Amino acid sequence: MSDTYTSKKVTDLTENTSVSDTDLMLVGNAGTANLRRITFANVAAKIKEKIASWAYDTLTTGNKTLPGAINELNTNTTPTEIPITKGGKFSDALICAFSVGKIIFVSIEGTPSSAITTNDIVASGLPVPKFENYPVSIGTKDQNYSAVVDGNGNIKIWYPGYTTTTRIECTVVYIAE
Repeated sequence: MSDTYTSKKVTDLTENTSVSDTDLMLVGNAGTANLRRITFANVAAKIKEKIASWAYDTLTTGNKTLPGAINELNTNTTPTEIPITKGGKFSDALICAFSVGKIIFVSIEGTPSSAITTNDIVASGLPVPKFENYPVSIGTKDQNYSAVVDGNGNIKIWYPGYTTTTRIECTVVYIAE
């Protein structure tokens, strides 16, 4: 192989449609007129290093690098149990609540002690939702109720025009304020 380079237009070169780690690229040496070669693997490693060490000012985490922000988010996403108060008609129901960051999960399973109607409180003491009174539950497919979380942190059954004493099974998921 010759150490000289024959001038060609870039558009006259054969196109390479895939890149392997051992492929070579030309780079200019800063401050000189010298060309050098570098492998694609070395370029990719340097890009990865730069992306990992750059400070991203738009991140709302304390650490502004990508690895630091991800680690911070992972540390702050431990599920936390939320103490709740069960509504009177649901005192025997199994209701549990926990949060992961601002995402709130509530599981409700039980049969009300007497007929429930729209706006009966199932549980209270939950974090205030970002969007209140928005239907946020996933119920069984054969029942037409849902649950909403109001601006006071109460979960209410939304069962328009009906009353029921049938078993309630739903999961409520919402974003806290």
